[in-house]
Amino acid sequence: MKTLISNYFYVHVLGVLLWGCNGSVLTSNDSAGEGASSLCSDASFNSDLNPNVLEICILTNIERANADKEYLTLDEALSSVAQAHAEDMVNRAFFSHTNPDGLSAFDRLSNAGISYQAAAENIAAGQTSAELAMDGWMNSPGHKSNILGETYTKIGIGYYQNYWVQVFTN
Repeated sequence: MKTLISNYFYVHVLGVLLWGCNGSVLTSNDSAGEGASSLCSDASFNSDLNPNVLEICILTNIERANADKEYLTLDEALSSVAQAHAEDMVNRAFFSHTNPDGLSAFDRLSNAGISYQAAAENIAAGQTSAELAMDGWMNSPGHKSNILGETYTKIGIGYYQNYWVQVFTN
């Protein structure tokens, strides 16, 4: 089991696990996270985030650690793009990587002034918890490939009314 120590804590309601962002990873009987320095950086940005966003960040990085991949850094600009897409899908009643105006995830990143060499997006709808959203993505080969992609170094996460968005870049 991993225990994460930080300035921002999220206590999992159903268990005795203590999760955190912006801290060092300590492991017990698990070498997957040894030597990792942080999960979700920039405490001032994280303090305003929805707990579901923080949990997706943590769960994503735990999946990456279990697959011997480097952790992703939670990025504010990417999270703004992801959050806007989650809200747009709810407000305009659609579920797609392409919005009704024809803009793709790549268009949204470019319009936000974000440069990248590689990018990907995962979306989910209807899952009532971060764990369920992650389970769905990890059981889908394409989504799992995005989560574990070695090319990616940053993640943006959006959540709105059970719509979930992950945006990955390098």
